[in-house]
Amino acid sequence: MRGLVCGAIALWVAGCGFGLNKLDEAIGDSGLGEPFGAEEADTDTDADTDADTDADTDADTDADTDADTDTDPGELAIDSVDPAHGSTRGGYEVTITGGPFVSGADVSFDGEPGLVLSSTSSSIVVRTPPMDVQGWTELEVTNPDGTFGRKSNAYFYWADGEGMAGATGLFEWSVPVGSYWDASVVGAGSASIHFSDPIDFHYWEFFVPSLDSCVDPDSGTYTSPEVFVYGFGDETLDLVNDYGETMTLNWDDTAYGYRKASLGTGDYITAHEYTLGNVDDEDAPELTIESFIRTPSRINVTAPNFSGSSPPYIDRSQSFRWTGSGGEAVWILMHKLNAAASAVDQTIYCIVADDGEFTVPSSAWSSWQSGRQVNALVGRVTESGARIWYNESEARIAAVTWILGGAFAN
Repeated sequence: MRGLVCGAIALWVAGCGFGLNKLDEAIGDSGLGEPFGAEEADTDTDADTDADTDADTDADTDADTDADTDTDPGELAIDSVDPAHGSTRGGYEVTITGGPFVSGADVSFDGEPGLVLSSTSSSIVVRTPPMDVQGWTELEVTNPDGTFGRKSNAYFYWADGEGMAGATGLFEWSVPVGSYWDASVVGAGSASIHFSDPIDFHYWEFFVPSLDSCVDPDSGTYTSPEVFVYGFGDETLDLVNDYGETMTLNWDDTAYGYRKASLGTGDYITAHEYTLGNVDDEDAPELTIESFIRTPSRINVTAPNFSGSSPPYIDRSQSFRWTGSGGEAVWILMHKLNAAASAVDQTIYCIVADDGEFTVPSSAWSSWQSGRQVNALVGRVTESGARIWYNESEARIAAVTWILGGAFAN
């Protein structure tokens, strides 16, 4: 049977609701303990997986949002601080230029002493002290004779994120398999990146509570974790593949992150790594991060056999089998269509361990009508876990190389 259609299949599963303020709009003078004023995220997921836009995104923008680059009263000049960002755990090596500095000078961050590693008359290298709270700090250098220099908003402490996610999102590409699809069904994909306050979280937790579970997003039985997200002053974000080719994501106020809603055929490369490019925002940390996204190869699903000349018949409690391993998870996204195959009747998300087999529980379906068309996206999920240096968190962008198969209900 040829000409199977997608119906209302929701290919792009990016876009759970988030709430946030842009970094350049919300980076106040204190920033104490707050995720740059970010609002609590609304992570309800619609069946069609379009982005919810009901998050409270009102930003308090009356704060002084520009870093103060002037030297406050004092005889010593403080011209630059590099890097000007780091984690609250401390221990970062920071170079301060200016002077004239004298051997034996002390350096403090909001009154907390740093460890001076080396100094000349025009520069000091210091190791940052730990800090209890997130935000801009005042830097002071004091020579042994009492002369000093002071710069407010000189160094930003980010909440430490070791072992947690500091960036989430979805990078996906789908390829139809089998020779039964209508010619209009072709490969497609999307990309979204959201920077978050540190949280032990994986993108699929927007959809299911744990691995080896299935959820109907319309059932209201699952509430996803709350995530606080933020953006930077630059309206664009670049991903660079290993061939030096750049793909640009644009800031999307409705998606609350950087997004490219429709990828071209050359944008997504399987079994590949992408470098995150820097942003054009003088108050933001240097963002160039290698291996920020790591894509998986295409999964080989052996049951059901989606790759034949006709769609297979599947059961309400269907077993899926695949070869290979090495992903953080395998994602099975199923859409049962209505009798006319013109709209989705029910959607099921299953996120499972990458161990080669999973059986969908019959209880996941509210009903099961013989002969209905069922479209299935199956893909291995990988996360790079790349270090986000300024807060020691991990990049957990879910990269998914889907296969799109069609079937009929037994």
